[in-house]
Amino acid sequence: MPPMKNLGDVGASVVRRLVAGKRPALDRSFAGRFARRLAKKQRRHWRENGLRPRGRGYDWARQLIPEEILKAAGDNGIAEISAGELARRVGCAVRTVRYYVKRLASVDQMGRPATPFKACIRQLAARVGRGAGLRLAVNVTELAGLLKWLRTRKAARFAKSSRQLSLFPEKAMEIPAEIQAQIDRLAALAAARSSKRRQSESRAKIAPAPADSFFARKGDLFPHTPLVTEITPSELPAGNLDRNASRPGVEIARRDPVPRTRPDRKWLRSDWLEIQEIERTDCEPMSERHRRRLMRHLRFACWSRGLDQRATRHVVGAIGWESQRMRKASSRKYLIIDGVSWVLRCSPAELRGATAHFLGMVKVVRGLSAGSDARATSGVASRGNRGSA
Repeated sequence: MPPMKNLGDVGASVVRRLVAGKRPALDRSFAGRFARRLAKKQRRHWRENGLRPRGRGYDWARQLIPEEILKAAGDNGIAEISAGELARRVGCAVRTVRYYVKRLASVDQMGRPATPFKACIRQLAARVGRGAGLRLAVNVTELAGLLKWLRTRKAARFAKSSRQLSLFPEKAMEIPAEIQAQIDRLAALAAARSSKRRQSESRAKIAPAPADSFFARKGDLFPHTPLVTEITPSELPAGNLDRNASRPGVEIARRDPVPRTRPDRKWLRSDWLEIQEIERTDCEPMSERHRRRLMRHLRFACWSRGLDQRATRHVVGAIGWESQRMRKASSRKYLIIDGVSWVLRCSPAELRGATAHFLGMVKVVRGLSAGSDARATSGVASRGNRGSA
């Protein structure tokens, strides 16, 4: 039986190993054990390959075998060396040497198949007897070209495309002198005619500049209202009032193309970022443009969840119905936002059940807007008190 001191030492080391692990820097998790295995394998590779790294894309034997063959070549260009000696110098297996020697005897400096006299090396007949090695006729030019290619960095191997050449300089356009003289004469006539025009009342009819106005962002409130010239035919409309009413039946082109494909989450996200940009730059809590974009976003959210037109009308109509009771524009805005998040969040079965009936959807929206409008709830409470009294 071992003495008590040794038992205590064993117990202490076991506890220490359980608490902190064998090495404090490496944990005992799966990832830590896997990292230790990889490190052990890497150290073994370094040890067995003459402390050379074995990384991807670095075949050191492919590069060192031609170098050693060049060193072994004499002045006459013939290298006599055994495969075992070459393998010892390079630090690889003999079969690797034989493979690469055979390959070098069949390719040129670009790695393309070549005839024996154009290849990097040519294998000559070896002497007979024990210890006879390889006899190679070295094509120094080809082998040096191959080594240059092997030593080149991957990034610099292939020719990079040059920058685009600049276009030919064009002659500056010159207006002929006689045409320029006519242009100047017409400009002078127009200036003289405008200076003779009498003072009109149009200035008094134009709204003040936006910077001086209290309603800075209003703009023209009736942009499509035509100015009827029959009433005051002497007065021309002001230049900066651009009011053009289109004829009846004229199709005004839409600003954005009508989307034909169902919007996905990525599309909804980009649309939501645009709405946030509108909210950030708008001075009112919810402008008409902001409201329209929010309701459009709600319809697209319904479409992305696979609701048909009828169910979408139920959702949008219930939210509009509920927002009628609300006093503040911000409450209406947050009701629409809550509706969008509800549509995107709830399960398909819940969505189908709620949107099947308009009043069912109204109940859902009432739940979303619970307590959002204090005045409406206080009115209901006061009516209830009157009834009970």
